Amino acid sequence: MINRIKLTVIFILGFIKVVSAQKPADSAFLTPHYKKQIESFRKIPVSENQVIFIGNSITEVGEWKKLIPDKNILNLGISGDVTLGVINRLHEEILSKPKAIFVMIGINDLKIGVPISEITARQKAIINIITTESPKTKIFMQSTLPVNEKMLAEIYKRLNNHDISKMNSALQKLCKKLQVSYIDLWPVMINKEGQLQQKLSTDGLHLKPNAYLKWVKYLNDQNYL
Repeated sequence: MINRIKLTVIFILGFIKVVSAQKPADSAFLTPHYKKQIESFRKIPVSENQVIFIGNSITEVGEWKKLIPDKNILNLGISGDVTLGVINRLHEEILSKPKAIFVMIGINDLKIGVPISEITARQKAIINIITTESPKTKIFMQSTLPVNEKMLAEIYKRLNNHDISKMNSALQKLCKKLQVSYIDLWPVMINKEGQLQQKLSTDGLHLKPNAYLKWVKYLNDQNYL
């Protein structure tokens, strides 16, 4: 009887420890910048035929309205965002029933060590939220861009193109299964060595303005816009 009680106590303590360890990771996206951006997004008037770009800093920095002046563009990028962050805010962001949504998310998940299988599951949740709550919205899941591994600062050293490619392959298979458009941007951005072109990047991860020009040109050329 005593042994059973001991085992029960050990189990409960172990469970509490696991849950406690998970909580910070699950709420890590709730940074001051994230909260500030969410408040800013809530002040944007709802309008028809919006084309939304959702993602992290790579999306946030893009001057999408200037690059695509003939569309009703809304930039909902948040620096540092992850898949859980997008899931958390997505319900509000699709209340306008946008015409189209371009999503690129996952690189920061890799940076903090989220398994690719879990990233894919969360990407699936993102797609499901959109298809359920705004079924007429066209969904474009964009591949996470390659990095230039030699240029990366120490804080990004966990990132590598092998893992990014695996994550993208899993997303591509998911999109095929769910009949959602997948956009492979790698051919636009890589060099002969399969790395992000140095001339397109500031630090091996983030992009220079000329990279966004190539990005939008590709979207136009492929009739995604």
